Amino acid sequence: MMLSAENRKLWKQFQEKWNEDKVKNMTLQEYHTSGGKDSCFAYWIEHGLDFLGRIRVVDCIRYGIYNKVNNRQKKDPLICDEDGYAWYKRYGDTKEDAFENIKSQILKIIECVKNDKISDIDSIDCGGDIYKWKIAFCYQDMDNPKIIPIYKEEVLRKIVKQECKKDSDKMTMSQMYEEIIKKKPRSLDIFSWELWNKYGEDSKAESSSNDDVQSNEKKLESIPLNQILYGPPGTGKTYQTIDKAFEILNYDDKKIKIELESLEIAISDNDRKNKKILFDHLAKQGQIKFITFHQSYGYEEFIEGIKPVIDEYSGNNEIKQGINYQVVDGVFKRICMEAKKNSTKPYILIIDEINRGNISKIFGELITLIEPSKRIGNDEELSLTLPYSGESFGVPKNLYIIGTMNTADRSIALMDTALRRRFDFIEMIPKPELLKDKDIEEVNLQEMLEAMNERIEFLYDREHTIGHAFFMDIETLTDLKKVFQNKIIPLLQEYFYEDYAKINAVLNGNEMIEKKKIEPRNIFLNTEIIKNLDLEDKESYKIASFKEKIWDESSTYSTILNQAANKETNKDEQSQ
Repeated sequence: MMLSAENRKLWKQFQEKWNEDKVKNMTLQEYHTSGGKDSCFAYWIEHGLDFLGRIRVVDCIRYGIYNKVNNRQKKDPLICDEDGYAWYKRYGDTKEDAFENIKSQILKIIECVKNDKISDIDSIDCGGDIYKWKIAFCYQDMDNPKIIPIYKEEVLRKIVKQECKKDSDKMTMSQMYEEIIKKKPRSLDIFSWELWNKYGEDSKAESSSNDDVQSNEKKLESIPLNQILYGPPGTGKTYQTIDKAFEILNYDDKKIKIELESLEIAISDNDRKNKKILFDHLAKQGQIKFITFHQSYGYEEFIEGIKPVIDEYSGNNEIKQGINYQVVDGVFKRICMEAKKNSTKPYILIIDEINRGNISKIFGELITLIEPSKRIGNDEELSLTLPYSGESFGVPKNLYIIGTMNTADRSIALMDTALRRRFDFIEMIPKPELLKDKDIEEVNLQEMLEAMNERIEFLYDREHTIGHAFFMDIETLTDLKKVFQNKIIPLLQEYFYEDYAKINAVLNGNEMIEKKKIEPRNIFLNTEIIKNLDLEDKESYKIASFKEKIWDESSTYSTILNQAANKETNKDEQSQ
């Protein structure tokens, strides 16, 4: 919960956006609309200000009144349900009355905070207590806080008993906050962060129905902090990074749906689609970062660098511009800082095409810091001073790095040695068996891919085979044609440096590659030249025009499988 300048700016933005006058004139739709996200007051409190103490209101009735998703509110004699909204009966007979009641309670909270009457908040009723105290915290003076960003009653009681040495059993929430604030030795963010790490993680009250969802620590211990998925093109490396991320987060399909419900995001019948939706949300929140390395990617983009910033200033009654140079944090430094602030949850950095970047140029001296034993909090933890900002920097142990690497671009043997020593390598091989039920006009895609890969491995090596992912979405012969024209043929050209004889061999001479015999006598009319140069007949190859009918015939693709028949013939000949 340590606050960066960026988070303080966001906190201030909230206080300006939802100032007292705005709340007075707030509509029910502005308070809570399903899927309204950052346009809603309730969304800001629960999700938009996670860095001020993360809460999770799984049962949205704790907002006091809320806009339902798919009419999922369970029947409850204490809850009213009308026109897409649900609310506690104690707030009013109509949704309008209930909302005005809730709004008046929120205004009371704002007034109490402003006038330093924190004890009066104890008796205010605007839904759930955790939600109420998060609102109170968000409206207090940043520089003179009276409330710490911990809202669970059980955790506060522990803190008062252990740190303040007082009996907290009969204390109200405001009294506990008062006692804890007295103990604050330095900045509120660091103080609260340390208290939560000490008392919050062990709290039995950490249930999925209320607040934070804790990852399974034992399972996390078995997952490498640094791993690289490597394999030929089309083996699902980038696709698999999403699954790896949710393995680290300890989210199965059921848990993903629960989280989407709590975020009020529509749930799909497709589990993969739900994964991608939540993955994108977590990426937007900063818990997951996805980047791609390339040849020009450097230390400045990854760690930190000095960049020019155009400033405007007034002079002689006119606006002028000047250039100022600032140290700007890179993506790796930013996610490390976020992970340090929220040490109770894992953060994930995904680096696609990690082998395409210059590792020494990108990581610089920090390559040592990603080693598990050198992470912050471990016995051999190590920090270094950054060259531009002069800050002390270390890598937290709750940051996971997942890389992908295409073996068609570079073999593992040619990888940067420093990188190879610090990462676990997980091979992603083609899985033709995933295509076993795919028959396109009697062409079995599993057998076809196996035949091509066997030839590629013989003519080149196993690192340049073809992945199954190219064929996963094929449903028709037209789909198959497009994949060969736009994916497979260009890939084979790249593999064999346009050696069309070998490409033709991989395709088993199925006429996608046209062969033509060239006779010197048809080119050089002077027979003396042919004789002096000792020219002989040769063969040339070219890709068949995409307008040719062979691309639309299933026999073109079934010809690739003829090797299987040849094998059976060879076996019969050998047995005779």
